[in-house]
Amino acid sequence: MSQARRGFQCRKTAFGSDSKEVKVIIFWKVRYLDRNSRKFGDRHLYLDTSTLEPAKRAAVELALETNEKRKFSTFRLLFKEDSSKEAMERWVETGCKSFFSPEYFEDELGAQVTVQQIGPILSGDPEVVMFPSHYRPHDIELEIAESAPIPIDSVALSDAEVRLLAYFSRDLREMTGSAFFKNGPGTLSSTGTSNQLFVGEPTLATAVTDDEIRSYVMIFRRLYMENEQANFLKAVAVYEQALKGHSFARWVAAEAKSYSDTLQTPPYFPPFAPNGPYPFTRKRLIDVFIYTQYAHQPKADRERQFAACLGAVGGRRAVLTWLFLKELQEVSFKVANAGRVIDAWFARYCQHQQIKPMVLTSIADHHPGLGTMEKASDKNERLKSEKIVQLANSMWQASGSPEGGPEMFLLRARESLEEAFKG
Repeated sequence: MSQARRGFQCRKTAFGSDSKEVKVIIFWKVRYLDRNSRKFGDRHLYLDTSTLEPAKRAAVELALETNEKRKFSTFRLLFKEDSSKEAMERWVETGCKSFFSPEYFEDELGAQVTVQQIGPILSGDPEVVMFPSHYRPHDIELEIAESAPIPIDSVALSDAEVRLLAYFSRDLREMTGSAFFKNGPGTLSSTGTSNQLFVGEPTLATAVTDDEIRSYVMIFRRLYMENEQANFLKAVAVYEQALKGHSFARWVAAEAKSYSDTLQTPPYFPPFAPNGPYPFTRKRLIDVFIYTQYAHQPKADRERQFAACLGAVGGRRAVLTWLFLKELQEVSFKVANAGRVIDAWFARYCQHQQIKPMVLTSIADHHPGLGTMEKASDKNERLKSEKIVQLANSMWQASGSPEGGPEMFLLRARESLEEAFKG
């Protein structure tokens, strides 16, 4: 099987199904901890999905293609271990799929080991607690804090505070439900090599449209801008005051500080990017895009700031835009992490107090039909495709229905249709 044909390929057309299965072999490198020697090792696992019954095979391959690594623990018993050199050579030769789940561990017998169990195993002390490497000090503090009731009935928010948190919750839900928040900033591609990256202007590709990005920025700025009545930091202040020293209040406050500190640091500098690290902060980058591309017609000073940021990345517009989208996502995640805690508490507070904040809810809440109609461009393309398929089918039948099906006539059908429009 060639490198170009890895995985499972199934082709389905308007003429029916023409499925062509390609053998899928999955390689899974598992990190294990020997309870006796207290040492880590690697376990090489393989799975030929063609040996599975159809439904199970479909589930495994779907989890692989959608990168749902956590689901693979449920498929663990389907894999066979083979750490031999010959197995690795077969894997390289066939070009099979591979993945690694850094959060999944096993012991020497193949039983799953949680991160919390690793500390006691390594130290021999059952009281030792081990945390994942990405935990920050305030994450650890929250984990080890004594459990205490979260104040609800002892809290009395003012009407202004209720209004503030209600609008914050509304905008937070709009932000986290948006296409950009779910799909991210996209990718950069370049014609450069490993020794000479970004020759010329790289290309930025995103899953979201320009309109979806613009919509997202307008939501984000309501939580970000200092002069907004219910921005993130103002919501944090109300929450922190309401819970008065509770471990969750301290964690949210620490998240807010991390958010503010992050804005004052330079953007993430990918190793492959040119001209870094950059001489501007994340806040400057986000602000110049908001003030020149989205929320306002730019003033001269904002144009100069944008030009300075662009010059810092060698004039490569795609790099600067990707940096903006990347930092927009990262800052949004910080808002969402703490914001969801605030939103959940506020919902419980309103339920306990039996109040319904008198604020304007999102337009989408009142109009479920928004976006359900077919766009004119999509409709035209669909109708054109249907006519091409019909024409290809007619050509195929007129030619005696040769082996290969109507698909072989699609290109000719498209060309014939376009020629017919010329008169």
